[in-house]
Amino acid sequence: EWRRTDSLRSSIGAVLRSQDIPAFRDRTPIFQAKYELHKTYGGVLAWCERRAREIGQWLREHPEVTSWVALDDLDFALADAVRAAGTPWMKYRSVHTDDKICLTDEGAQEAIRILLDPPPEPKMTRKRSAPDVESSSAATPLCITEDSPDRIRLG
Repeated sequence: EWRRTDSLRSSIGAVLRSQDIPAFRDRTPIFQAKYELHKTYGGVLAWCERRAREIGQWLREHPEVTSWVALDDLDFALADAVRAAGTPWMKYRSVHTDDKICLTDEGAQEAIRILLDPPPEPKMTRKRSAPDVESSSAATPLCITEDSPDRIRLG
């Protein structure tokens, strides 16, 4: 994870500069995964939930940020499934990148759309059982939104 060491951050910065991409201005804090989530549901779900809390903390520290999108190879539907109060809803504000080629043209267009026209926050209407993170990335949803399934998919 590039955020953890000066060496990794420097390497990523060098690659970005070589492509005429501006350097990072900041980074999210690094938290620990919640032990109970890791123990009960496994590392992937705990990792996603941790990442959502890190992003939420950064957003609280930067109230001037009103439009944002997360570009990540994590499926944030998992984080939303175990979302705690104070943690932002993530799936509707994220673009799931391809783990081999990273950001696709379609993903870039989706990110731009989210930034230019931020979607409204989902409204949770009910809870279900925990996601089965082992069977697929399209885990059983824990919540249903009032928005149509075509617009927002949580799970």
